[in-house]
Amino acid sequence: MNLRDKELFTEDLIGTLASFVKLTEKMGLRYFMAYGSAIGAVRHGGMIPWDDDIDVYMPREDYVKLLSIPEKELPEGYSIVYPGRDSSLDVPFPYAKYTSLGCTVWEQERYPIILGTFIDVFPLDECTLPTEELDKFRSGYLKNFELYKRSFRKTSFRQWVSFLGEKDFRRATVTAWDSIRLRPFRRKYLGRFLRYEKELSEHGIKGSGEKSLTCLSSPYPTSKEVYRREWFSGEVKMDFENLAVSLPAGYDPLLRQIYGDYMVPPPPAKRQSMHHHFFVDMGRRLSVEDARNLVGGELPEEEGGNAE
Repeated sequence: MNLRDKELFTEDLIGTLASFVKLTEKMGLRYFMAYGSAIGAVRHGGMIPWDDDIDVYMPREDYVKLLSIPEKELPEGYSIVYPGRDSSLDVPFPYAKYTSLGCTVWEQERYPIILGTFIDVFPLDECTLPTEELDKFRSGYLKNFELYKRSFRKTSFRQWVSFLGEKDFRRATVTAWDSIRLRPFRRKYLGRFLRYEKELSEHGIKGSGEKSLTCLSSPYPTSKEVYRREWFSGEVKMDFENLAVSLPAGYDPLLRQIYGDYMVPPPPAKRQSMHHHFFVDMGRRLSVEDARNLVGGELPEEEGGNAE
């Protein structure tokens, strides 16, 4: 994105957060700013200057209620996208996104799904498994979703041939395997993942260890994702780009567990976004096909999804 598009993107993203916060207050749902967004609130009073996404935690009970809100009852211009919401829409993330509908954000070329600016909503689950056992449970949970995700990612024939030309035989083999062996079973893998989600909603993660909370779908190791329950026993309000947002009462030990001394910014060379923005149009909502035609070049030929 150029500087002007980044400014428009950030402005729209803050508007999406404002809409999300207003909805949670209206519905009586709990949420907490998470990961880099929590650091942004504490250290910068808003977005980390080089960041371009917003993450929140939501206790599983509230997360289920959020996903159950009928589309027609959501604020105008916004939607919620998550695995299993729409049988015609394959979603490459194992959590929900609260997204605007007034612009076009295509994150990764190989996953043709159109969103707007969005809030990543990570469910928090009750857990009584020891960390080692939780790590095994989490590995199964994420492995199953990864099989589903691989079953619908798009690679054109020309791209596959280019892998061979570059002698990248591993990538050529994996993409061929995904198309031939995984794609026919994508509904099976999605069904397994949704059964995991149903079990988590009804029973949590039961074992013989101490009671804790965990986020199964986060990008961090399990050892960093086992949270003390008292950290989330209350909330602290902080300013985030002139919005009053909620952080967990124990945000300091939580952030130190994940990041260490989070109040010290990374060196300048590492101050950059790690998120994907294959195609962005902040002025209008486009379909995958329209975006494909604007970008040009070799893109997957199969029809993708749209969050609308």
